[in-house]
Amino acid sequence: MSRTQTNKQTKRREPLSPFDLISWKVFNDIAHWVAIIALGVWGYLRTKDNDNVIAVKAVSSELVAFIKASTDVNEQQNTRLTVLEEAVKHLPTEQDMAHLANDVSSVKAQINGLAGLLARMEHQINLVHDHLLNNNKHR
Repeated sequence: MSRTQTNKQTKRREPLSPFDLISWKVFNDIAHWVAIIALGVWGYLRTKDNDNVIAVKAVSSELVAFIKASTDVNEQQNTRLTVLEEAVKHLPTEQDMAHLANDVSSVKAQINGLAGLLARMEHQINLVHDHLLNNNKHR
């Protein structure tokens, strides 16, 4: 045998069996299924992330509405509190009430004194009246 014949014999391959893992068709099919599965997983994860984004946006909008409502209520309470503080600021203190009670007692004593004075004046006016009535009869 010559050398060229030996090379031809070694280069020739046997036909591939249908289940041969080295065949191009098997690798192509495996790559195809791996790609489809990878796309399916990616699509699922992408949709899952999108659902999470939608849920986060919904919670965020609810939170913004709650914060706005809370701010409005807080502003109303601050206004009411300011009005109340202003009203309380003008109320008399305990010391002011004690001074007021002393002043009322003093005024009461003065009124009682004036009542006694008025009673004496009334008595004197009655005496003058009686004197004038009795003197007119004798004339």
